[in-house]
Amino acid sequence: LGIVYGPMTTTFQRCDHREDPDWACFSLLFTGRTLDLAVAGDLQIHAWLLGLQHLISQHGVGSMPIMSEGEFYRRKVQYKLMSVAHQNGLVLSRFLLMKVKEASA
Repeated sequence: LGIVYGPMTTTFQRCDHREDPDWACFSLLFTGRTLDLAVAGDLQIHAWLLGLQHLISQHGVGSMPIMSEGEFYRRKVQYKLMSVAHQNGLVLSRFLLMKVKEASA
C-alpha cells in the first residue's frame, strides 16, 4: 500500500485528454492495481494527499518514503510551472530560462 503524487501511473499516462491538472492528481497503490484520483483544488490536494499519506504510514503495510510538506509544495509548484510551460509549447527548463531573461531585461 502506498501513495504517489502526480499522474505517474500507467493509467494516468495512457489518458490522452485528461482534464485534470497534473498537480491535482495522485494514486493509491495496491498490490497489482492502483486507484487513480484527482481533486478539485489546492486545499483539497494538500488535505487528501498528506492526510492519506499519514494514515498509510501509521496503519499501512509497506515502506514507501514519506513526502514532507516542503517536498509536496515543491512538486506542486513544479507541476503548475510545467503546465504553463507546455501551454506555451516549451519544456520547463526553456520556459524558466525565457522568464529569467525577460525579468533581467
